[in-house]
Amino acid sequence: MHPQQNPQLFHFLQQIMSISDINDLFRSIIAFAKEALALDRSTIMLLSDDKQRLTICDTIGFPSTLINTFTLTDGQGLSTYVVKTKEAAMVFDLSSETRFEVPPIALEENLHSAVSVPMMIEQEPFGVLIGHTHDQRIFSEDEIQLYQFIGNISAIAIKNTQHVQAIKQARDEWQLTFDAVPDMIVILDDERKIIRANKAMIDRVGVPATEIIGRRCHEIIHGTDSPPSYCPFTLLLEDEGIHRAEIAEKKLCGKFAVTVAPLFDLNGKRKGGVHFVRDVTERERIEGELREKKRFLNTIIETEPECVKLLNRDGSLSFMNQAGLDMLDAKAFDQVKGLSIFTLVKPEYREKFQQITVETFTGKTGGMEFELVGLKGRSLWLETRLAPLRDKDNDISAALAITRDITERKKAEAKLAEHHIHLEELVAKRTAELTTAALRLQKELAERLSLEKTVNEIEHRECQRIGRDLHDGMGQLLTGMAFKIGALESTLKKSQSPDIAVVSDLASLVEQAKDSLRRLISGIDLSDYNGAGLAASLEQFVARTQAMFTIPCLLKVSRRLTTCDGHTVVNLIRIVQEAVTNAVKHGEPERIEISAVREKEQIVVTVWDNGKGIGREAWLSSTGKGLKIMRHRANMIDAKLVVRQDSRGGTVMRCSIPVHPEGKG
Repeated sequence: MHPQQNPQLFHFLQQIMSISDINDLFRSIIAFAKEALALDRSTIMLLSDDKQRLTICDTIGFPSTLINTFTLTDGQGLSTYVVKTKEAAMVFDLSSETRFEVPPIALEENLHSAVSVPMMIEQEPFGVLIGHTHDQRIFSEDEIQLYQFIGNISAIAIKNTQHVQAIKQARDEWQLTFDAVPDMIVILDDERKIIRANKAMIDRVGVPATEIIGRRCHEIIHGTDSPPSYCPFTLLLEDEGIHRAEIAEKKLCGKFAVTVAPLFDLNGKRKGGVHFVRDVTERERIEGELREKKRFLNTIIETEPECVKLLNRDGSLSFMNQAGLDMLDAKAFDQVKGLSIFTLVKPEYREKFQQITVETFTGKTGGMEFELVGLKGRSLWLETRLAPLRDKDNDISAALAITRDITERKKAEAKLAEHHIHLEELVAKRTAELTTAALRLQKELAERLSLEKTVNEIEHRECQRIGRDLHDGMGQLLTGMAFKIGALESTLKKSQSPDIAVVSDLASLVEQAKDSLRRLISGIDLSDYNGAGLAASLEQFVARTQAMFTIPCLLKVSRRLTTCDGHTVVNLIRIVQEAVTNAVKHGEPERIEISAVREKEQIVVTVWDNGKGIGREAWLSSTGKGLKIMRHRANMIDAKLVVRQDSRGGTVMRCSIPVHPEGKG
């Protein structure tokens, strides 16, 4: 098939050979193929370099989401089939095709027939053209040949376009690189005319590129009619060698390092040269500042009151400031240059000093205090710190040591040590005296506590005796009186005597006296609480309190409550009794709440009433001693007592007793 025999094909060939954009080329190919073969769908695919994948580059008719890359797998798709066979193929009925698996989208799009050809270059597939129709159709041999011709010339056009784009990209990348170089670059011919200049050069001279190209270098750079005598390009023209120079150029306002190198053509003939120009103005400024800083640093080191020195691995001195020379009693550095400082360190410190110096050359830092003997035999105490000094390659070149004279400090420390020893002796003596006094006080306190406990026990026994005497004596008398009055009351009732009312009043007064006696005995005798345990004792107390005062009294006892000894229980009940009595007398409460709970390492007994609240003065005045008695009892059992107004109203008494390791509070 010859393109000139088909005007449309000839026009298509001219068109695709003139398209430079690859995507426009893809669209033109599939559009012409669709029109030439009357296709409903037209698609182009390119084969990967390793011949393992096809990439859908463009399609007409199918959704754009179909554009992707897929791996060639035997038995899947018409495009894979023609790549594997390297021959054109068509399908009359996609739904009944058996040579390969038809993609589902073809059937979903209601397509029935298809034709595909490999796009060949030098007998190898480059890509695939594939077309689909909705109607069932048999493509003629001429149509397939036309389709194959379109595919082959399209492959060549695509390959050419890819090459052109690669060349253009390489050119653009070279230009970008050329312009991205921060140094100024100028390419000259043998007549010193500028052939090309990068962006850095154009920006620096401030002349548009169109006005630079073709003009001589010295006209643009130096503003002269002839090159200066120091121009390195003149030397290049003489020997075709590479030359360098540093030039101060007023026109460009700076100092520059210039390197020129020759350029040769393919035959080895020189055709010009390239100028590399670097602005070193800032470098010169920085170097000047560094020189000034070096002078400044040297001044500091030489006037530094502490010794600054550089040591080699063997301890030999490579530098020492004036302060260090004064410590060694040396007049000049030449007197100690190369001298090993190890020989001046006293023997008992020499090994450690050597070790620290060697470790410094491994990158470590260290320090120590030591004694040194100077050149004139003067002994000094010194403190030194060593650190590695690194060169420009980050290698350790020396050990930097900063040393100060601490001789006076050591003398002061020695005197301080003497005073410290004397002070320790005084402290030891005073401590012994205080220990003796503390033991004596502890003994006295123990005797006092024992005496208080004995007094408390005697008080308890005496209360028990008084209670029994009242019960056995006064109680029996009142009981006898009640019996006699009862008998008299019965006799008077029989005789209907008018004195019966008086006798009845007497009987009532006797009963009131008996109740008062029972309450008095209950308040005096706490023998029922001794040995009953805190929880049981509180329950008994609450029951008696409610019966005595006819006020609701609530009790809350923790299950984790630790067992207390009888002495502690009796004193706690006495404290609670005092709190309740004062609340009833002064607070006029409607309810009293008593609790005993375990809080961490202590037992807390609380009495709260909802009365009007009583102040500290009322507690102090109650029963003569009030709060003092409660605090005394609390101290006897090592408890802490707090009485205060409560935020809910009324008064709260809180008594906390520590729980001892043996489990008794």
